[in-house]
Amino acid sequence: MRFSNILKLIGQVRRSSERAQGPSSGTENEAGRMSASYNDLIDCVQEAEKQQALQAEALAAAAADLAVSAGRLDALACASRALCSALSLEEVLPTVSSLLAQAMNFRRVSIFFFDQHERSVKAVAGYGLSDEDMRLLTGPIENYPIFSRAIEARDALWVKNLGELPGAIPEAILQRLALTSVVILALWQGDCLLGFIAGDRGGDKFELSQEERRLIRAFADLIAVAIGHARLFEAERLRAEREAMLARIAHAVHSKLALDSALRTAAEELGRRLGADRCIIQIAPEAAVATETNLSIASQYTRDSVEPLPLEPTILSPLVKLVLNEQGVVPISDIASDMRLEGPLSGSRDRLLDQNLRAVLQCPIIHEDRLIGIISIQTCEGPRMWRSEEIEMVREAASDIAVAIVHAHLMERLRRKTAELEAANAELVRANQVKMDFLSSISHELRTPLNIIIGFSDLMLTSGEALTDRQRENLERINRNGHQLLALINDILDLSKIEAGKMTIRPEPVSVRRLISTVIDEFRFEAESRSLQLEASIADQVPDEIIIDPLRLRQILINLISNALKFTSSGKVTVSAQALDGYLQIAVTDTGIGIPASKLAAIFEPFYQIDSPDRRRSGGTGLGLAICKRLSSLLGGQISAASQEGCGSTFTVTLPINADTGRANRQTTVAGGQSGDLLGRGR
Repeated sequence: MRFSNILKLIGQVRRSSERAQGPSSGTENEAGRMSASYNDLIDCVQEAEKQQALQAEALAAAAADLAVSAGRLDALACASRALCSALSLEEVLPTVSSLLAQAMNFRRVSIFFFDQHERSVKAVAGYGLSDEDMRLLTGPIENYPIFSRAIEARDALWVKNLGELPGAIPEAILQRLALTSVVILALWQGDCLLGFIAGDRGGDKFELSQEERRLIRAFADLIAVAIGHARLFEAERLRAEREAMLARIAHAVHSKLALDSALRTAAEELGRRLGADRCIIQIAPEAAVATETNLSIASQYTRDSVEPLPLEPTILSPLVKLVLNEQGVVPISDIASDMRLEGPLSGSRDRLLDQNLRAVLQCPIIHEDRLIGIISIQTCEGPRMWRSEEIEMVREAASDIAVAIVHAHLMERLRRKTAELEAANAELVRANQVKMDFLSSISHELRTPLNIIIGFSDLMLTSGEALTDRQRENLERINRNGHQLLALINDILDLSKIEAGKMTIRPEPVSVRRLISTVIDEFRFEAESRSLQLEASIADQVPDEIIIDPLRLRQILINLISNALKFTSSGKVTVSAQALDGYLQIAVTDTGIGIPASKLAAIFEPFYQIDSPDRRRSGGTGLGLAICKRLSSLLGGQISAASQEGCGSTFTVTLPINADTGRANRQTTVAGGQSGDLLGRGR
């Protein structure tokens, strides 16, 4: 029952009691006491009713507060879900701004990003703000001292009366937005400042409760985490794009593209990746160090609607001079105000501005501490702060471009050298052919009269006619020298044929024992006349026959035995033969004067003779061993020499027993370029 009903009931009881008793004096005192008790009861009930009303009001207020808190928590939860599920901050931050305004009863909310490199703030999202408002809330951070206070506070900065902080916010913004009170909180990721959030309630001054401080701080933490993650994702994306771009430049540089194609690719990749209006690559002449005047524009990328820079070499000379002066990368954020373009270069500023240049990044191209070119990244529309990662990207590209330039110069040098060598080789081939033709012609012309001279001298010596001792001596000298000259001519002809690749090999079955014995018999008289032993030693495993050109093998043996006898004054000359692993080894060993170790490598060269008195007395042309080596190669084998000065020499010819082996060896020799070796320095 409500207190009002109780009071009504008490009143009815009281009136009934008074009517029943009437005006009796005996009962007046009792009635007074009862009336007083009733009055006290009524007062108690009224007080209880009043307390009940107060409690109801308190409960209603608490319920309202709980509803507000629930709404704020719901707004915070919605903001958290939106930030966690968003693919793009630009899409979700306006929603978060609206939720914050709803939760805090703000009329306006602004979210700012802070650019560490440019030291500037930019409003990227908001609630209750027009596009023009957002544009005004952008600029260098020093224009907004209130942000510095928020950085120092490291918590929600509540400015109850902006009039007490003159200059904290630009006056134009204060007037436009009619700000009197504001809350600002810096967004942090560790010690890295990411940006700010700000809120206000229009022209009304307002109080900020502890709960509201905690709420705006929770929103700030959510936004900071989202910005940090987004920046990490963006940094990774940019890193991947940068690596891909550098890989494309490196591929163009290291491929077989011409230099202009590689530089064009590099300029386009850098220009597009950096969002530049122009990307120009200048290079110095081959083998020259870059100067202000010798750099030429090798490649130029221009964005659509941007005019290319004229190819005049001196147009960028002031910027080149800065690179030369600073010996490194030169970033210029604003040509119109850069102090480095004062003084001697002040006249160049207007010229650069006339070319629609406002910001430039000059990066040297260096090879082995030598400046060989410059990369120039240019913007035309306005100033630009160059980021450290952009500078590093251009520097890495410059390293690859340096490789391309040096490689192109080397290839051009190689091309010119190759052309010169080809021309010289063609001239040598022509001269060699002339020489061969001359030798062939003159040898034939000489051999005919020589044969006549030798024939007549033989005839006169054997005719039986009476000759004086002097006549006989002269005829013998003529005959001997004629034979020597004929042998020389034959050697020259053989060498000419070999060098010209016209020597024909005709393999046939040959008895090695018989061939060696026949050649030794030819030298028997000479050996005996000089008191030298000339003997043969043929191993039993040597086959009865091998397939080889007997004429060329005989020629090799004659040359080797002739040399051995020529340089042996006492002792003996031994011709030995053995079979070893499918090869025939024939060695001619003498006990003569030997060969110095330092000369062994050269004795198979044409016309080479060791200069010593004994050898000069022995004569010779220096062609015999060269011919032996060439013939050994043509037969599919090789020749080697071993000697000790003063103790004799051994020349060993190794030839294939099987004709197929010899043929394969000859093909390998020709394929390896042996037939073109004019000096006979083959195997």
